Amino acid sequence: MSRPSPALGPALVTASVAAATTWVALLSWRGLTDRPSDVLVPLVVLAGVVAGVGAVGRWARLGPFGVLVLQVVLAGMVLSYVVSGAPVPVGAAWADLRAEVDLAMEGARAYAPPVPAEEADVSPLLLGGGLLCLLLVDLLAAGLRRVPLAGIPLLVAYSLPVGLLGTDLTWWVF
Repeated sequence: MSRPSPALGPALVTASVAAATTWVALLSWRGLTDRPSDVLVPLVVLAGVVAGVGAVGRWARLGPFGVLVLQVVLAGMVLSYVVSGAPVPVGAAWADLRAEVDLAMEGARAYAPPVPAEEADVSPLLLGGGLLCLLLVDLLAAGLRRVPLAGIPLLVAYSLPVGLLGTDLTWWVF
């Protein structure tokens, strides 16, 4: 017996709450770079894409993994546009995207947090990790309806900077 198609409104609310919860957990990453707005603002856009595509895909009964594939493709295009300026990383755009990620990895290895953005822009790495977290939480909470399991990627996202920075985070982020 198959489940009935969820109404678009409740599906959008569920996906939006999952995305907002994830974004709030990602606020703990503010100390990883000296310009956190370079990461947090694009993550709001990515959260909107993941939530919107997820809600519409579930409403259209694509199935959880069909929705995930669609989210990965569309959010990946947005991420590629933010990082390299091209929504489809083909040809020279792929080389630009790869170069940005390589520079971010070198900067992450060379500097301790908070990484100075003028010296090394680590935002491509943080955006990729944030997108992964958004996708996992949406899949677990909204797609598979396993809300308690969605706490695992949220816990990882929150505790990552605690281990790297060695300082306490503000109470309102917790």
